[in-house]
Amino acid sequence: MDRLMTVYRESNEENVEYFFPELEDKAEGLKKVVNNFKDFLKKFFADERNTYYIWEADGEWVSALRLTHLESCYFLEALETKPDCRKRGFSQALFQALYQYLGKNGPFVIRDHVSRRNAASLAAHKRAGFVVEYENAVEFMPGMEDRPENPRAYGMIYRGEENPLKTIIRDGGMMNIFRSIGCIGDSLTSGEFECVGLNGEKVWWDCYEYSWPKQIERITGIQMTCFSKGGRTAYQIYKEADKKISPTEDINHLFDKDHLKQGYIIALGVNDVGWQATLETVYDGQIGSPKTDIDLQNYENNAPTFVGWYARIIQRLQSLQPEAKFFLLTMPTDFGSEEFCTLIKGIALKLKNCYVVDLFHYAPPYDQAFQEKYYDGGHMNAMGYLLSAHYIMTYMDWIIRHNIMDFRSVQYIGTDLRPTNS
Repeated sequence: MDRLMTVYRESNEENVEYFFPELEDKAEGLKKVVNNFKDFLKKFFADERNTYYIWEADGEWVSALRLTHLESCYFLEALETKPDCRKRGFSQALFQALYQYLGKNGPFVIRDHVSRRNAASLAAHKRAGFVVEYENAVEFMPGMEDRPENPRAYGMIYRGEENPLKTIIRDGGMMNIFRSIGCIGDSLTSGEFECVGLNGEKVWWDCYEYSWPKQIERITGIQMTCFSKGGRTAYQIYKEADKKISPTEDINHLFDKDHLKQGYIIALGVNDVGWQATLETVYDGQIGSPKTDIDLQNYENNAPTFVGWYARIIQRLQSLQPEAKFFLLTMPTDFGSEEFCTLIKGIALKLKNCYVVDLFHYAPPYDQAFQEKYYDGGHMNAMGYLLSAHYIMTYMDWIIRHNIMDFRSVQYIGTDLRPTNS
């Protein structure tokens, strides 16, 4: 925390007069302000929605801001650059790195309150693409929504927002840079149909040829392997692949070195968190947290929660294929939730080479009118799986085009070769 205090030294000095006007000893007042700030930070970091972003130059922390992930947006506070490092572009570099980082998970919105009297901060925000949303700042933080508007500050907003599914593509687009992709999931990845047998009994039929991975394979020519089966959870997929005991042979080869892929699409969660009985039985009721349940040094130490097992699949594959790209699907509106989206985005931010295909926010609502066309019972029909293929191809194309430098060497994944300018 002491390094962070050097960034905020000027603000801390200014806050001495504000918080402790009665103190004549300004050094003692500064000590109190710093200690209070550190106490605040302990509480700040205890909330998994909160993150600090810091720009470092020549080994020195020079600019910082903090961000809270709310349901409707990210809320930014405490943008600061050390006085002797100002007018050198560090705050703008921090903003641009932040936009790129958050953009890996798709479109996003950032809001901030900026004092009308702080001309430098207003200018920095505007250079970074913020615009005034409210002439008088409006509270967004939970528990503060009833506070009156603040006429001393502008409510500003940055929209890193473009709907990735605004224009559907049907040929795979930039997704075609991949030649092999593994798809890890449950019934919705297996092309499962819910139907009735000859004796009137309900039948759940995994028909892989109709699955969205195989639809993509036929459209693009990419080798798409279904490491999936109806009813599976992250825990079951991992255990069956580890022990090679799955009735689906492809799952048994998920971690085999000669079956590794350039990329993986993971569509798990419906059976993990969608059914309370399964959550209780498999994970002892614990969904988990990306901040606490993932051991980056040893995935075998991950917590036995949904998050822990989900991340363990990715981490084990990364240990075998370090440069592979992972695309993590959020559940569409019929199964998904804001909380689940936050979990998946948290996993993607924690692990390298992970990107989020956010169907919950950007796919059309899977409402009654949608399900009448594209569902039979609780599962999709053939048209629904084909539509899902179009959504996933389109979103992956968007991700690749918005992160070009991350994907420029896909052709070398799984080889001993590297680009000439690496």
